[in-house]
Amino acid sequence: MTYTGDQRISLILSGLSVTTEAELSMLNKGSHHCGAALISPVWILSAAHCVAAHDKRKLSLLGGVTSLWDSSAQVRQIVEVVKHDMFDKLDYDIALLKVYPPFQLNENIYPIRLPEAGVELGEGATVTVTGWGATSLANTLVVLSQTAEDGEIEVRISENGSATSNLRRVDLTVITPQQCEESLSPIGIHEETMLCTWFPGGGKDACQGDSGGPLVHDNVLVGVVSWGIGCARAGNAGVFTKVSHFRDWIFHYSGV
Repeated sequence: MTYTGDQRISLILSGLSVTTEAELSMLNKGSHHCGAALISPVWILSAAHCVAAHDKRKLSLLGGVTSLWDSSAQVRQIVEVVKHDMFDKLDYDIALLKVYPPFQLNENIYPIRLPEAGVELGEGATVTVTGWGATSLANTLVVLSQTAEDGEIEVRISENGSATSNLRRVDLTVITPQQCEESLSPIGIHEETMLCTWFPGGGKDACQGDSGGPLVHDNVLVGVVSWGIGCARAGNAGVFTKVSHFRDWIFHYSGV
């Protein structure tokens, strides 16, 4: 399928690389696979679809740097994966990862604050997403098979594009559940567990490789990159797992 629109511009991009001390790169057999957020020296929050069909022995987490090529990075093995037991393709897309040994906290790597349970962001709030995912669109539109425990499911439509080795950011705007459903129709959302954003006119969004990464508001982790239809397409929302809904679940398993 050929994409004929004009939105062939930067996605996770604000013109400059950024410093985000809680952002981690999840590596699958040594290559960047997804994003993640440090919430304690040993516990990390990410998306369930990033780990659902992968052997944790082949997964690791890299942190403390903004460039994936920086030799000063700390790399830790994932020793435990806790996926939400209600994870179902798109919903309850959240997972806790435990590492050993713990990350050594310093000025380049430290945990992000979590929201209080039930806190809601209003329409129009500005939020920031960061990641090492695709930063440009290509000419082709492909269906990206999102792998779940019950097999591959074609649920995420994604533009091909080039990735980045440097951490990037973009500011987005929170929209209402009604606006989100209209933009993603006929796919529905679960407003209790999902948070939606967009950038008016398109051109800015999270994209492949950013999944599992943090969505931040006032230095608080409010969302986890989950899914969307394409990347940065005008009128289409990006969907994030709403962290405040899962605050008690996070504490139950991690003590954080």
